[in-house]
Amino acid sequence: MQKKTRPTLQDIADQVGMTKMTVSRYLRDPSSV
Repeated sequence: MQKKTRPTLQDIADQVGMTKMTVSRYLRDPSSV
């Protein structure tokens, strides 16, 4: 993997999307986390 000095908009979107998915999944099924 390459380390960038500044994350691109796509990187930010991916991070936010993953975070939202994780949070929503956690809220839906807390026992699985």
